[in-house]
Amino acid sequence: MTANAFSQEFQFALVGGKSDNLPKPHSMPWPEFVSALQKPEVRSAKDGPGFIPANFRELRREDRCIEYLTALVLDLDGKTQPITREQIATLLDGYTFVAHTTFSSTPENLRWRVVIPYTRPATVVEHQRAYEHMQQVFEGAIDPACKNPSRFFYGPACPHGMEPHFQCFSSEGVTLDPSQFTTAGEVQAHPSSGITISMNELRVTEDIKQLIREGKPKGRRSEATCCSVTQRAT
Repeated sequence: MTANAFSQEFQFALVGGKSDNLPKPHSMPWPEFVSALQKPEVRSAKDGPGFIPANFRELRREDRCIEYLTALVLDLDGKTQPITREQIATLLDGYTFVAHTTFSSTPENLRWRVVIPYTRPATVVEHQRAYEHMQQVFEGAIDPACKNPSRFFYGPACPHGMEPHFQCFSSEGVTLDPSQFTTAGEVQAHPSSGITISMNELRVTEDIKQLIREGKPKGRRSEATCCSVTQRAT
């Protein structure tokens, strides 16, 4: 976690429904995103518009097209164990998040979707590790499909007549820091690259490692180092 309050624009992609494979980039302040989840769309079928908490390098709904992720979304469908609002609030105490019941939720079997924003863009590897971490926190109650980086999540909706049972609540705390899921010896090549590199496995000089980390080599050795990188690449 990080002590910084969540104040950045929340980036995500809009999707028209399960057959829409062309995500549309969008962003809004986090408070506006939370507000948008407060009122469900009332419809007869589950399928409808939704979002993917990611930025795409290519606008296709495929894992390979993900550049980075901006939030971890948890689907708590109650298949392994029922999850209450109080349990979510307790397990995520201190985090910034928003949670709402889903289309399939009933008063007898509550089903939740929880959105936890990242402090910074997360790589696919960091995102999947964050999922594994939260799966342990919730003792296996999270839908495994949430690990999929291009996973599409429906916006808040409920069947006709179920409006009084819809629930949505949020909490302001700290955001989820992807850096805690980067193991020792790893660096992110570029903040938005979606790539995690193991420095322990690279047989390169410290100058080249710094070039990967910071985008520039040390002092006057710039030209020599850049030549070295070019030669290694060819």
